[in-house]
Amino acid sequence: MKKTTHLIFGTGITIYLIDPTLSDFFLILIVAIISSNLPDIDLRFRHRRLLHNIFAPIAISIIINYFLTHYQFPVITQLKNKIIASFLVGYYSHLFLDSLTYRGIDLFWPLQKKSYGIKSKRFDNIIWNFIVSFIGILFLILWAAKPYFLP
Repeated sequence: MKKTTHLIFGTGITIYLIDPTLSDFFLILIVAIISSNLPDIDLRFRHRRLLHNIFAPIAISIIINYFLTHYQFPVITQLKNKIIASFLVGYYSHLFLDSLTYRGIDLFWPLQKKSYGIKSKRFDNIIWNFIVSFIGILFLILWAAKPYFLP
């Protein structure tokens, strides 16, 4: 998928599932934006292996948890669980979307060097990227509409 597609879908599903309050919305939004594109920083080095597996987000979230626990950031410490959950949702949404492309992802790397996924479309398919981005926007609309439909 394209970076903008990862960004829109990852942010939409993260905001919808985490359901931040208005006071913590921007922090959760920043975490969602970063985590939904973070796996692609390995573009030049073993792309879709080093950061495109189920172990990388767990390891990174352990590091985030350590820093949030041992270094007192007043506002952020209170939201530690939401931050970690937001990070994991955004990151795993990226892996899910990449598993839909022809290349798939090396889900269990370094234990296994096999590519997994549905492998249905090219990452740059315009229609597919539009549909997935639209779904991300729908998640944001549904989140914003929750107060009007839920008691």
